[in-house]
Amino acid sequence: MKTILKRILIYTGIALFLIVAIPAINLFIFNKVSDRISEGSPIPEYDRERSALMVIDIQEYTTGAVAENATYPEQADELIDRINVLSARADSAGIPVIFIVAEVTNPLINILNSSLAPGSEGTQLDRRLHVTSPHVLTKNKNDAFTNPELDTLLRNLKVNHLFLPGLDASYCVNCTLRGAMNRGYQVSVIEDAVIAANPDQKTEMMKQFRELGVKVTSSDQFPESP
Repeated sequence: MKTILKRILIYTGIALFLIVAIPAINLFIFNKVSDRISEGSPIPEYDRERSALMVIDIQEYTTGAVAENATYPEQADELIDRINVLSARADSAGIPVIFIVAEVTNPLINILNSSLAPGSEGTQLDRRLHVTSPHVLTKNKNDAFTNPELDTLLRNLKVNHLFLPGLDASYCVNCTLRGAMNRGYQVSVIEDAVIAANPDQKTEMMKQFRELGVKVTSSDQFPESP
């Protein structure tokens, strides 16, 4: 009887370990690959510059009702007001507006935290955004270009210049602009419409962006005159 109980305890312990360890290992691997930058094919040469405003990760999980990082909601009111102004200007100028939303499609990650599972409240655009565009695309890594639908959309629209507001300067904005540059897009970051976890991080990232050849501009300069 003692031998049977001992085996039961051993097997139970192994099962409990696997239940905890497998999702945790999966999360570790997910975090490791989430910063990878996509390569892609060079965009065609167009007859003129065509811009798009691409709003990154302004959603309920980051800035809204179910946000888990308090530093983003603290900056959200001013940020979203500014993005709404930018979107309205883009609409008036005939510039397409694209909203990028982060979600997690890995079922093991969602066992640990389902806040970004497809269809969850966290994946909804922040309700304060004025969304008049039909272009809402998801991503499951920091680089939005890991979703091939983005590149396809931009090529169909013949876009070659991206203006980026959103968050976070150190993560998704950073990875997305690098993916864009790998394909030959001209990139402008709208500095006063981008946030990071703290001001020092944002300052450092703007310095890095300039060194990469990214234009760091401001909201009052959007849209640029032809």
